[in-house]
Amino acid sequence: MKIIAKGSSKFIVEADEYEIANIMGYQYPSSLPSGSKIDVGREVQVSKLWAALTIERTRVDEIRAQASALRKTADRLDSINAALDCPIVEP
Repeated sequence: MKIIAKGSSKFIVEADEYEIANIMGYQYPSSLPSGSKIDVGREVQVSKLWAALTIERTRVDEIRAQASALRKTADRLDSINAALDCPIVEP
């Protein structure tokens, strides 16, 4: 991305479609939701995206705890599923 002009409080930048997709939170332009495209006049609310990222960065411990809880739940579900696939047969 390259800054090519500056007004009183705004900038005009040059960026390729991959950089714009990244700014929007997607890895590739093809990853954008259906019906969404990068085009002239498209507004990208960078401040809102930054705020969401900042919240996630400051809540690392909480996110790790939630991930751990989800893994435990998934393990329990796998155990239940295995038990249902191989029921105990009494003689």
